[in-house]
Amino acid sequence: KDKNISVDDIKKLNNLGGNKIKAGQKLILAPQPASAIAEAPRQKTISHKVTAGESFYSIARQYDCTVDNLKEWNNRKESKLNVGEVLVIYPKSL
Repeated sequence: KDKNISVDDIKKLNNLGGNKIKAGQKLILAPQPASAIAEAPRQKTISHKVTAGESFYSIARQYDCTVDNLKEWNNRKESKLNVGEVLVIYPKSL
């Protein structure tokens, strides 16, 4: 079934700051059901801007989640992070 979705909605669903995407990058085109999010469903998110020296591991420790959580929430398979990149975090509580 064909559904209309705006560019802004695609950017929000995929935590994209700009309009550029990479060849082979997977995009979410519809909101994920609550069961697709690791652990308990959460409504609020935190945006974390990556700084020099940070890794998925250090960020996971900071937010009390796993590296696998971070990768799933941000549709990532690789482990390389770039300074200035923004990750979405689903905190256990705000």
